[in-house]
Amino acid sequence: MTALWPAYMTVAGVLGLGGFAKLRAPATAAGTLGALGLPGRSMAVRALGACELALAGACVAAPRTLPALVLAAAYLAFAGAVLRLRSARPGDGCGCFGDESAPASLWHFGLNLAAAAVALAAAASPPPGWPVVAQHPARLALAVAGVATAIALAKLAFTAFPAAWRAYGAAPSGGAAR
Repeated sequence: MTALWPAYMTVAGVLGLGGFAKLRAPATAAGTLGALGLPGRSMAVRALGACELALAGACVAAPRTLPALVLAAAYLAFAGAVLRLRSARPGDGCGCFGDESAPASLWHFGLNLAAAAVALAAAASPPPGWPVVAQHPARLALAVAGVATAIALAKLAFTAFPAAWRAYGAAPSGGAAR
């Protein structure tokens, strides 16, 4: 198993999680699409979510150059959308994870660029597929557990971290706690 496999599986998994969230709760993403001048109906969001799930599934099932390039393009498109949303409707939720989305921010933009970089690296040198990875069941179990944890943490990085950081920055200074 190469070092790229867990990172690639994580960014694909985050996309799949976002796709599932859009299928479940499309309202925030519908508002985002509308703000970007795109069709903002729930059906369009659900179609986008289904495409995200399908792409994530293709990336996970068979790590190859083409799905990795499409994954990189998706994350680059999301990065561009974040920048457009910041200027069109500052402070509005991005819709990435359904109703758990956070306002579009430069942090969000950077996370999308980092995910695109991982996908581009995977396109240049695709990580091994499941038959190779499954040759070491104990390592596979640890890797899958690690990837699942990384996906959960990445979702928090997109959704909860920005609010926590703003709250930390807004905390009153001075005096010790009593």
